[in-house]
Amino acid sequence: LKLIDFNGKSTDISHIPKYKEMDDVKRREETLRYLEHLVKDLGKKEGKYVYKFLEPKYFFNTYNNMIDVEIEKVGKKTVEISPGAYNTHEDFILHLQTKFRQCHPKLGKFKCSIDRDSLMFNFDTGGPEIRFLWSTGEHKNEKAGPMLGFVNEDSEWDDQFHGKALSLDLDMMITADQVKIFTYELVKEFDEGFNGFIEFDEFQNLYDKYLSTPKKQEKLVERVVERFLSAAQKEERKVMMVEKKKRKKRLKAQLKAREKQRAIAKKQAAKRKGNMKRDADGVMRAHHQNEADPNYVPPKPRTPPPPREKTASEIEQDKEREKQKEKKKKQMEKAKKKAKELEDAIKKQEEEAQKTKDWQERQHKLQLAMLGLEGLAEDSTMQDYHPACTGFIMKKLTKNNPEHINPMYFGTQYMKMGQAKGGAGVKLGKDYANYKKKKNTHEKIFEEEKGKCKQMPVAPITAGEVRQRHKAFGEKYDNHEVVNPAFYGQMTLRSDKFNPELTSPVFFGYMLYKKPVLKTADEVDEKVKKKEKKKEEVCPICYVHKAGCPLCWDFPEDYVFSDYAYEGPKRVVEEVDDSDEDEDKPDIHTDLTTINAIKLYRSVNQHWLTIFVKTVPCGQIVKMQVERDWTVGDLYENFRSASMYGRSRDCFLFLPTEAGVFSFENEDLPETDTTNAVETARVKLERYNFSRNNATLCMLHFQFFSELTTGINIRGYLEQNLQLSSKPNTSIIPFVDRIPKDLPGNDQVQAQLSDLLNNTIDQATRIAQEDLDADNAEIASKIKFKVDELKEKLLIERKKKAHELYLIREERRKKERDERNKEFDKTYKDILKKEKEEKAKLEEEERKKNSLLGKAKTGVGGLFTGKLPGFGRPFSREKSKT
Repeated sequence: LKLIDFNGKSTDISHIPKYKEMDDVKRREETLRYLEHLVKDLGKKEGKYVYKFLEPKYFFNTYNNMIDVEIEKVGKKTVEISPGAYNTHEDFILHLQTKFRQCHPKLGKFKCSIDRDSLMFNFDTGGPEIRFLWSTGEHKNEKAGPMLGFVNEDSEWDDQFHGKALSLDLDMMITADQVKIFTYELVKEFDEGFNGFIEFDEFQNLYDKYLSTPKKQEKLVERVVERFLSAAQKEERKVMMVEKKKRKKRLKAQLKAREKQRAIAKKQAAKRKGNMKRDADGVMRAHHQNEADPNYVPPKPRTPPPPREKTASEIEQDKEREKQKEKKKKQMEKAKKKAKELEDAIKKQEEEAQKTKDWQERQHKLQLAMLGLEGLAEDSTMQDYHPACTGFIMKKLTKNNPEHINPMYFGTQYMKMGQAKGGAGVKLGKDYANYKKKKNTHEKIFEEEKGKCKQMPVAPITAGEVRQRHKAFGEKYDNHEVVNPAFYGQMTLRSDKFNPELTSPVFFGYMLYKKPVLKTADEVDEKVKKKEKKKEEVCPICYVHKAGCPLCWDFPEDYVFSDYAYEGPKRVVEEVDDSDEDEDKPDIHTDLTTINAIKLYRSVNQHWLTIFVKTVPCGQIVKMQVERDWTVGDLYENFRSASMYGRSRDCFLFLPTEAGVFSFENEDLPETDTTNAVETARVKLERYNFSRNNATLCMLHFQFFSELTTGINIRGYLEQNLQLSSKPNTSIIPFVDRIPKDLPGNDQVQAQLSDLLNNTIDQATRIAQEDLDADNAEIASKIKFKVDELKEKLLIERKKKAHELYLIREERRKKERDERNKEFDKTYKDILKKEKEEKAKLEEEERKKNSLLGKAKTGVGGLFTGKLPGFGRPFSREKSKT
């Protein structure tokens, strides 16, 4: 147990001096002494003793602390875990990882981690393959495998291992309070002694009923689900379990495919290794058998497969293919015929256009005659010297007309002035001051000093001798009041002679007129003329048709990029006349034609290094690649472009080593009359012993430089962040004679700085990724909330719209129902009316029939001699009634 608290007071003594230098025995003694002090203070007050302990997470003794490991190409090794208690997961993980790394240098990148939810250990060797000898190892009786979640079997060869989970994840989806309730019920069920605890024999009953097999575990889960979960939660759990099964099945398939691919890769690697041999330079190369070798084994000849008969479907495909060929052939002939017709039409159109051009040329000549320019001759010298004359005819003007040219260019040539002409400003100021006394204008200066050469330095010139003698003039000169800024850095010479080598003819009193386009009678056809014109045209990219130009240069035909690829440094061998293929191959400007050629050239002829630059006292870390033939100035520019500071602040770089801190001075100052040139920016990095290829170096960046404060900051940074056996030399050295050779070599400062900056970059990358994931999760939650809100609004609107449509539909149905009822009533009334009319009509017909029958009967009764006169009317009335 670890004591962490005594009567509310912490027993942590890590704040005392030299705590980190103490061993475990000394720390326990100091802790006991501090506890005795607390007890004495409490004894005076007559209080109670209350101790608070931290229960250990892991406990190892001499019976369960050994791990037998077999490392690839090394053999069997043993990792011994120090016996004792480990109170936290972090302490145990760090101790176990350190033990593995100390086991053998090949395991220097061994990593150990634990999943806190399932308490599952994960091991990553960082490169070499190993296997754990749990059942056949030397210390199999004292193995720590069960404590780490491994079964009693030797593992397979691999670089990653995962122990078995030390806790069960049953996915019951219940809360902590529900867990307490169910645990109480479970204990109550198996507590035969009714003491509130489960003994070992009672736990065996619990394990046998609910935990021994997966089916029994499912039975326990079903009991919890039925006890606590609602119907919706049950459905959600079913969906989750289905997804979990699919994920587990997919992971199993991936692992199986990975194992299969790994076996194939091992087989291929063994085959390649068997075909590789080391040459005289120590480089592994593919071995090809030589026929002159007595041990040469010729390869087995490949026998061609026997011909097979074509199937009916293949014969049909061949027939269809022949039909398509015939069809394409007819289409090509038709297209050629149309192309010939189109070519004849174009030729006819070109003849018409030529006639139009001839007429335009005649009209152009007439226009020149009207301007009085028909007799002007073209000066071929001007055409050759200056491109401004191309396509123009020049005519000398009688006067310098300011409507055409700025007066400052009248007959004045200007040439580039040499560097370091500081005396020009003094001479110009002196002449200007003399003319100022005479109150003459600037035009007067040029008129009276014909033939004199004037030098006009680049502003500002108000410094030194000019500032002492002609301060007023210097200020006006710098403010562009004396000389046009176009002449800064130039030398002007008054001359009436035109020289197009020095300046444009437009500045010498010439007027340019557009010359007409004239053609000769024996001109070739238009197609050939365009081709020759294309050859004579100046390429807008390289100007001179240079090899490799992306516009005007083409790769040689019948060749591919690999034919010219770089294959390493050429060796002198005996000449063998194999073929004349290399003699016919045209030369090109480069042999870096493929990616592999570029990589090979860089690996053979260049030396690339990785540079980490840390801004001190606080700032970013910049990682960049440099070549040792680069200069210090290139290093600074590369850092400025990759850094967040850019050119906004001063920049000073330093290389810390055990021998001292070496400064990289980025100065490129020209030589003057009083100082020598400083060209430290042009010094190559090779002078600083940047010689090892693929090496990693660390540098420090400051935005200021002071011999006192910069050294103090460097010393503080190294002492706070590095654990060196001896204090390094932090004096700043401005020369390169004392720099250690072959950096970084065995320099501890560079080695520890490299690890520190690498770990810092990895941590920053991980934190940035976590922040990004958190931001994405927050954005996703906000989007989900917004989508749910929009869905709810749309659902409400949809219900409202559906209700409106329902009301409209019901109103329309009611209206249609009323119309149908009205129509039915009308039809029913018509039917009743027709039935009544028909009934009346039938009654009328019946009445008429009965009346006729009565008359007939009356006539018959009258035939009897009139003896019965009284019976005639009653008889007839009765009949009529019937």
